[in-house]
Amino acid sequence: STLFVVCTSSIWALLPLLVKVHYKRGPTTYGLIMALFGAGAVLGATVILPRLRKSLLPNQIVNRAWFCFALCLLGLSVSEENLVPQVPAVAMLVAGMSWLCILSSFHLAVQWVAPPWVRARAMSVYLLCFFGAATVGSTVWGLLASQAGLSVALWVPAASVVISLVMT
Repeated sequence: STLFVVCTSSIWALLPLLVKVHYKRGPTTYGLIMALFGAGAVLGATVILPRLRKSLLPNQIVNRAWFCFALCLLGLSVSEENLVPQVPAVAMLVAGMSWLCILSSFHLAVQWVAPPWVRARAMSVYLLCFFGAATVGSTVWGLLASQAGLSVALWVPAASVVISLVMT
């Protein structure tokens, strides 16, 4: 979970800059792309995840969604100005679905393994680690983007996600 959050925090840290500098667009495009992420999450919660849970094990859902999220990071990094907003829009829609499938599975796992008397404390520690990882990841990806560029700062976490998926 921590590795996933560290890697995926690159979207939250770099998307405003990506839209402004790489895509050469403004707040309207940024808002649209963020809305599509939210729409993807809602679609994932209401349509996709219930169907996946009928036919796949939780690990299989997480692995597939993890891979889809990596593809979305790559899609964001390679989109050129003339492909905006189509490619980033699709990438963020799928990223929202993937994000929801992964995090709901992680949240459920934490609650499932913790005894009832300590479940709230387990969730609080889990969320502390979650937000700490997002903070660290955002810092790392921001520093990498300032040194190597935005595309590299999205390729590296995407590759890290894929490598970690292969290794598990």
